[in-house]
Amino acid sequence: MFDLFKSEYQRYQLFAWGICLLQLVLWSTFSKFFSVVEPQSELHLFIILGGVAVGVLFGLVSVSLHRRKNHWIYLMHRPLSKGRIYFALSLAGALLLFIAFILPFLVNVLIADITTQQVVEARHYTNVVHAFLVMLCGYTLGQFIALANNKLAIGVLFSLTYLILRRQESVLYFLLLDSMFLFFSGYLAYASFRVNLAAEQTSKRFIAIAVLFIQPVAVVGLISLKAFYYHIPLSLTSQQYDLAKPLHELETQGQFDYELLRKHTDLEVMQWLARDIEQPLGDTIQRQLKLAKTNTLSRAHFYKPQPKHGFYLHTRHSQFALETDTTKWVFSHSDMLFVGIDRQTGERVGFLGRTGFVDQASQLTESNKFADVAVAVQTNTHYVQTKNKLYQVDFENKRIDLKFALTGSEEHFTSTPVPMFDVIFMSSNQRVYLFNKVKFVDSLGGLAPIKQVSLDFAHPVSPEFVMAEVMDGYVLMVHDGNLFAALKAGAQLIYLPHEGDNITLVSKEVQLSALPDWLHQQKLMFSPLVLNIVDNLVHSTLMFNSEPSRGEGFIWQRPIDLNFSLLIVFCCLLTVASIFYLGKKAKLDDKTHKFWLLISLITGPTALIAFLILMPWPKLQGLIKRESAA
Repeated sequence: MFDLFKSEYQRYQLFAWGICLLQLVLWSTFSKFFSVVEPQSELHLFIILGGVAVGVLFGLVSVSLHRRKNHWIYLMHRPLSKGRIYFALSLAGALLLFIAFILPFLVNVLIADITTQQVVEARHYTNVVHAFLVMLCGYTLGQFIALANNKLAIGVLFSLTYLILRRQESVLYFLLLDSMFLFFSGYLAYASFRVNLAAEQTSKRFIAIAVLFIQPVAVVGLISLKAFYYHIPLSLTSQQYDLAKPLHELETQGQFDYELLRKHTDLEVMQWLARDIEQPLGDTIQRQLKLAKTNTLSRAHFYKPQPKHGFYLHTRHSQFALETDTTKWVFSHSDMLFVGIDRQTGERVGFLGRTGFVDQASQLTESNKFADVAVAVQTNTHYVQTKNKLYQVDFENKRIDLKFALTGSEEHFTSTPVPMFDVIFMSSNQRVYLFNKVKFVDSLGGLAPIKQVSLDFAHPVSPEFVMAEVMDGYVLMVHDGNLFAALKAGAQLIYLPHEGDNITLVSKEVQLSALPDWLHQQKLMFSPLVLNIVDNLVHSTLMFNSEPSRGEGFIWQRPIDLNFSLLIVFCCLLTVASIFYLGKKAKLDDKTHKFWLLISLITGPTALIAFLILMPWPKLQGLIKRESAA
């Protein structure tokens, strides 16, 4: 086994070390301009996407070279078991990939950790582990594709999007998901590694895992057909909406929905909602909105509470750094403090905690540390925000003040401070807060909001806030695809007068989609159980607008019409009938055939696509020839 491992390693070692040296030069060059340990999107694209591409390509090439007819016979007739042969080749491949792609980045992280005063922690090393595991997933799937009889098996690569898409999640979540994914993808490659590659796969475990990996791309393929039988005919017959028309006219056409609402400007939507405001306030608000200007809570200001070990990915690389002309303050997840680093010398100059500045590490106590992970809010005034507290930092006088704290035990911020007109806007999962802008910026110490609005909504995923300034106050609009309940879209206008109580002007529920369920909820129809459960346990790669948040969109949590439920059942039964017919014609093994029928009953129409992809080409060709002859 070791001889085979050594032979495979020596076959590609020059390429691996050559790429390693090239990347060492590139990383050392990058490190002169920015810190390579900062979670920047460019690094993520290079390490993750580049690593996946290299892993898939190497898996395809290395196995394809062995798969040549005489080479495969020679390889498989070594005095070793199939498993030992596979693991010898795969371990050599993993080592080569580590040398070529992971080692250079790891070396630079180690150099930054050992030779500099930069904040380098365990989460930075777990980033390296994550990149390596994702690369190995690509490598094993590349092996599986090279060994598969049907080259449509390349569709399994779409499942890698569960690992490589940018999401705000903890490093522990990613490592757990990576490990599970690698275990399953590795098994697919191992089970496909056989003496007779043309033989039919009868392993129930292999079939179940392969169908699971094919589910996402099968759903995409089926949904994409909607363009041919719905959208293109609709555009050819000129039955699409004229978006130039006012919203109240489009509403009378009978197919008005939330997606159409989102295609209009914020002010147009507010004016449309204002038509339903009761008099006498209705006319006043409508007149003022015609000349009003709006401000929107940008997604750049969205905030999600951070776990103690931090997120693997971040929306902004400056999220943990407060910067002055002479010093950069970086948040340490292990110390739960900001560490000050001199820009010129690179030396540490002190620490910043919730109680103030500390010069020496020996002076630090538990009371100095932040209770939760803190992010930097970099504006003309420096702020530090945790999940329920906002601090203002004065570097000139070396002081930090608690600006505002949430009081609810379950309440947490969902945005950072945003200037809107003459106020500062902040949102939480329960309320919206408005602060006087001048006092917010200039005053030190605690500050009470001038206005707060309770958000009594059921399941908003990421509600959009729009504020318009009117003569004697503000009009706030909130809308979301799950505002009133899961999959029940709606919008609300709230009047915030300068003096007096808030007034809810109008609350309006809007149908999420005007399309029939068999078009709008095709993802659920094509995989009613398996992919639905997967997408709600991990982040969905097929997240359409206004989907419920993760964990709240299970099929049993959704309001489903009886007719649509019957259609789902019918599609499953039709898939069972199709696989029963094709399996009989292809003369599948009886036990394998029955297991395919069970799989099709559980997974729905995607099982038919998986069946055609996993069926060996000779079987399909024989089936087609027999049907043609008949």
